[in-house]
Amino acid sequence: MPKATKSIIINVNAPTTAPSWFTSLSTNTWGQIATVGTYEAVAPSFDLGDADAAFNDWNGLAMNQARNEFMGGALGGHTASGYQANHMTVLPLMDEVPAWIRRNDPSQAANDSSGETSGMLADGTPKTTHTYQNNVCAWDRYYQCMMGSVYSDGHGVGRIVYWDPANFTVATGTRGWTNLGTTPTDGDIYDGFASYDPLTDKIWYGQRREPTGTNKSQFGTITQSGLISRINLAVSGIGSTGSYSAGVIVYNASSSALLMFGDTRIRTLNCQNPTAITTPTFAGAVTPAGSALHGVVFNPRTNQLICPRPGTKDLLVCNVPANILTGTYTWFVYTPAGNLNSTTFVTNGTYGKFNIAHDMGNNQACLVLVHRTNEPVNVMRLSDAPLS
Repeated sequence: MPKATKSIIINVNAPTTAPSWFTSLSTNTWGQIATVGTYEAVAPSFDLGDADAAFNDWNGLAMNQARNEFMGGALGGHTASGYQANHMTVLPLMDEVPAWIRRNDPSQAANDSSGETSGMLADGTPKTTHTYQNNVCAWDRYYQCMMGSVYSDGHGVGRIVYWDPANFTVATGTRGWTNLGTTPTDGDIYDGFASYDPLTDKIWYGQRREPTGTNKSQFGTITQSGLISRINLAVSGIGSTGSYSAGVIVYNASSSALLMFGDTRIRTLNCQNPTAITTPTFAGAVTPAGSALHGVVFNPRTNQLICPRPGTKDLLVCNVPANILTGTYTWFVYTPAGNLNSTTFVTNGTYGKFNIAHDMGNNQACLVLVHRTNEPVNVMRLSDAPLS
């Protein structure tokens, strides 16, 4: 499990030696993992819909910092005609020859319309659905933090589940999934985000309420023991333009906050005293705004937020202010060396498919970006110095 030391996450399970594919990379330079293959190559062989929908139908991935594994499960499509394979697939970045691996088999039959209220199938596995930025790893588990009362064409499945990489079977039973139960709801709720906070040792998640523009959002926390708590606060400008909502935890030695991106502003929720939403100053010639759809990560080693800039190889970068609740978040464009395999971002959002491994074993972080299920994985070895 990660622990917080000052403003640095230390992965206590990380090896002392990074894999050679990583150490051979030039710093702050885009490249690809040549031997990785594609996510689609290990998809189930039987017909469960368009495999590309696992990424393109408003879905993301998560990074397990305890293992440096890029992973996603139960990533599904719109309605019963969309992608239905609820298997778990991981990319172990610490391998010398990393490749996508399907950890278990799907249980869901093609065009299965069951579980549209609970989000769970009869065998105890989750129904595929749009996951947005609701995928997050903590305590060496992969969580999906969904809220809502109605499946609603792929939206609003009310469930919180986790998958345990240390306890699963390939083809039978719940296949490693544990259902923590349906979540309390207030209307049909979808989109959303989840992020782990090492200071409070909780997952923090949030989603906006439908219909679009309603000034109400719901938040919640999850503990390692499975305790779910709900926080209901009025807030405007978070996700009111559809799936542009995003959220990430930032922290320093004494405080942490959930940053929420929506429209052209940032809102913050104090994780030590989550009773009100605050509004920091949002500045810079180019701001994430709609780009937040494509993922925002926090690099605690350099105290920076990083976001991809769609249509380019550029990154949007922000030095996190000392006052993370009300300080000024000033963004700038950073143009790295190298190139992406493609600058065509998926229309329906990159979400957690842009992510970060905090410690690859040599005290350096690695950015990871993948667009589609049939494309290679882009990687960047970040330097110890902040991007500037």
